[in-house]
Amino acid sequence: MAIESDLQSINPEEGVFLFVISPESYRPSHFLIFKYFAERLKDRCIYVSLNEPCSALNRELKKEGINTDKVYIIDGISRSQNQGGSIKNCTFLENPGSLTEVSIAITEAMNTGNYNFVFLDSVSTMLIYNNRETIENFLQFIIGKIKNMGISGAIIILNEGRSKELVGTVSQFFDNVIRS
Repeated sequence: MAIESDLQSINPEEGVFLFVISPESYRPSHFLIFKYFAERLKDRCIYVSLNEPCSALNRELKKEGINTDKVYIIDGISRSQNQGGSIKNCTFLENPGSLTEVSIAITEAMNTGNYNFVFLDSVSTMLIYNNRETIENFLQFIIGKIKNMGISGAIIILNEGRSKELVGTVSQFFDNVIRS
């Protein structure tokens, strides 16, 4: 898989990265990216999931050998599907389209000082609920916040449709853009 060689060429401690991945390789690639960052940054992660429920994500991460006790999940999908509840290290958002709610949850988690990277899966999902300009503003804000906190970030976007247009605009906000 090409993403493996791309990952070897970056230092996850040095900035915020945009990963532009094909829809066909999304599933294996996003876990590979997360695992690469988690292993090098000692698992202390804020995982923003806008398309997979916390319970399922925890199972997948454990299968990948990730210590889920050090992963704080911001779950943007469970409540919209009338799921959720109480799960350790998980915050449930009311609506995956509320970028204000996503931003507040990320900021509160970063402010604890317990985490050294943010993983956002995925910007393409945001396009279902928000227009391009709103997402551009959100990304500029959240990337600035991540950089100001001195932590790292990995943000996923699919290489398809409306997402392609967004990549051209937001690439300037990132320290590195990896296309796979």
